[in-house]
Amino acid sequence: MEEKDSRFSLENFEKEKNNEQKPLKSKAIKKKALLSKGKLAKYNEKLEKRGVVYLSRIPPFMKPAKVKHLLEQYGSIERVYLVEEDAAARKRRKRAAVGGGSRKKYVEGWVEFSDKRVARDVAASLNNTQIGGKKRDFYREDMWNIKYLKHFKWRHLTEKIAYERRVAEQRLRMEVMQARKENQAFLELVEQGKQIKGMEERKKEKGANKDPGRLSKSTSASGENRLGKKIHRKFHQTTTITQTSDNIVDAQVLKSVFG
Repeated sequence: MEEKDSRFSLENFEKEKNNEQKPLKSKAIKKKALLSKGKLAKYNEKLEKRGVVYLSRIPPFMKPAKVKHLLEQYGSIERVYLVEEDAAARKRRKRAAVGGGSRKKYVEGWVEFSDKRVARDVAASLNNTQIGGKKRDFYREDMWNIKYLKHFKWRHLTEKIAYERRVAEQRLRMEVMQARKENQAFLELVEQGKQIKGMEERKKEKGANKDPGRLSKSTSASGENRLGKKIHRKFHQTTTITQTSDNIVDAQVLKSVFG
């Protein structure tokens, strides 16, 4: 007897069917394990050991990477944050500057050191001193304006930035609402002006209809209006003697009067 091909056997068919029905296994996503209490306590201790210094002035066009490079030689630095100049001030500087006006400029900054003792020593030793460096260095003659912030942590800075951002958004919303109110009030005044003007024109038309004998402003001396149409007017006539209530006049009386 000929041997049957195992690919077409009933058992093999059922195995393939079961494999098709099984869902495809996706790659397992690695989840970060939550910090234990011990690790969390150590992390908080590290945060408490850190110190922050404040830079009240940033040399022109100095970038955060350059600040970190200059201060990193005195101690380990965790984070650097510099505040850009105001957009309106930057536009004015661009108009006034002859060259290099498009470069970013920072006005103040904060630097976080890994050790607050190092941060305190750096601020005490570098404040009101020259940056120094090589002779051709662009920032050689600039001065450090640096101060150590006691009991100040990086979270205080983030809270300050978030608060200022919310205040700015609130101020912007108030300005938009005020502009909308002023625009609505202006439209209402315009509408009231149109209504008053229409009322005055209707009053003039009624006055002209009551006194047809008086020439209107739109009528010329020849008795024609602006459209060129002739205006026919009727004037008040006194009643004649023949139109009296008696309606009968004696001929002798008329003869004696007129002769």
